[in-house]
Amino acid sequence: MGTEMGKRVEWLRRSAGLSQHELSERMGILRSTLSKIENNERKLSVDELAALARIFNLSMDQIVDPN
Repeated sequence: MGTEMGKRVEWLRRSAGLSQHELSERMGILRSTLSKIENNERKLSVDELAALARIFNLSMDQIVDPN
C-alpha cells in the first residue's frame, strides 16, 4: 500500500458523503487514526482494509489497486 492509499481512502469517504467521524465510527477506529491513514502517516491494517471493503461494498483488491 503506497502513498496513494490515503488519498484513495479520503476519496472513497468523500464520495460517500461521510465525515471522518462517521467513517471512523463505522470502521471502529478513532477519528485521529483515520486522519493519519488519509495523510499517509499510518498504514491500514488488514482489519481496517476489510472494514473499508465492507462499508463501500468493494473487494479489498479494489481498494488497494483501483485500476
